[in-house]
Amino acid sequence: MKKIGIVLISSCLVLALSNCKYDKKDQVYPQTTCDTTSVTLSGEINDILSANCFRCHSSTNAATLGAGYDLQDFNTIHAAALDGRLLSSITQDNKLAPPMPEDGGKLSDCEINKFRAWINEGALDN
Repeated sequence: MKKIGIVLISSCLVLALSNCKYDKKDQVYPQTTCDTTSVTLSGEINDILSANCFRCHSSTNAATLGAGYDLQDFNTIHAAALDGRLLSSITQDNKLAPPMPEDGGKLSDCEINKFRAWINEGALDN
């Protein structure tokens, strides 16, 4: 009787372990990609700014909520991008600018990399 119990338990264990496999690796370990090719101000950058920055740094709110930084104005964002303040602010490195967004929610690595790519291409008005 003891032998039958051991065989039965062993068989169940073998069956259970043989079914523990991940044949859908992309569902178990999803690959996240961040496309930083052809990042434009009017596209990806503006979308990120709209979702995270314009509530304080828009033409309407910059004077009262955004310390005068109107990120809807190309000259303002261009200057901040080229002198490092924009990237310092969104990476929250506390070097050239205060961490933003001010509510503490840091942008995703992908969003930051999109800004980095846009800046590296000259922070164009595109």
